Amino acid sequence: MAEVHRCSYACGLGSTLRSAKDMDMERERQLKLQIAARPVQSNSGKTALVHAGTQVDTRLPQSRANMLRAVAEARALEQNFDILYVHETGTYRRLGVFAGRDLSKGRKIIAEYPTFSCFHWNKGKRTAVDEWLSLSHRHRESMRVWFRKLRKMAHGGNDTFVKKDKKRLNQFITDYAFLDPQRERAHIYRLSSYINHACRSCANAQFWVDGAHPNCINVSLVRDVKDGDEIFIFYNRPNLRFGCAVCQQWQPLGNMVGAFFRNLCKRRGKAVAAGNESTNGGGRGVTKSSVNTSTALEEAVLAKS
Repeated sequence: MAEVHRCSYACGLGSTLRSAKDMDMERERQLKLQIAARPVQSNSGKTALVHAGTQVDTRLPQSRANMLRAVAEARALEQNFDILYVHETGTYRRLGVFAGRDLSKGRKIIAEYPTFSCFHWNKGKRTAVDEWLSLSHRHRESMRVWFRKLRKMAHGGNDTFVKKDKKRLNQFITDYAFLDPQRERAHIYRLSSYINHACRSCANAQFWVDGAHPNCINVSLVRDVKDGDEIFIFYNRPNLRFGCAVCQQWQPLGNMVGAFFRNLCKRRGKAVAAGNESTNGGGRGVTKSSVNTSTALEEAVLAKS
């Protein structure tokens, strides 16, 4: 009688029998290697600061439905990063999503599932903290790698989660999450949550979130974009803390003043550098002129005496 192959996880025919503990240790090792790896290049040659290779969740599914969804998530994320990449914007917005090639109007550029979901001020309740603490340690580590604002979060469980961490997490959800059509749950997406806001006139893309589980987000272009152009969407949310990233409409006064002084300092630095070059050595010429002037004054005083 043939021996029945038994395994605590779904695996392929002919695979070796391994305990769940050994498989978890192997996954932990692979995750550390992915976190330590340098950013990869997309097919368009762009080097992303955060990339799909780090973020593909390699969870071993416990059912066929979960396995199919995991495969769909990985494929969708790979397709997204084939034409897009996340990089510094050089502004107060920090990171943004950029096109890795020329893309035409009407093209669907993103289709991805949420990596984190919670209730956020729906009917007066917030569940971000409870949802975060219910995640596996591996999932939390992946989100810390992906989102900079989560890297200072506590690594342990509820015993190490202090008030400061709760405030940071809720603010992160406010800034990065998308609401479903029922406006009941907030969702964080690995790529879409990095897309910056622009007004309706300046946005070059639009988005919609599926109302049914698993609340996939879809982003398509409403204008042609060139290689290296940043992708913008209209958030359609009231009381935003920031204005349009393109025309600066409804920009908060603090951001506008800060941008003005940063630009002023940059221009002043360029003017000083140009002045130093024109004097062929800058300070040395001024010092020499000062010495000559003081010497002439001393000679005049001695002559009068």
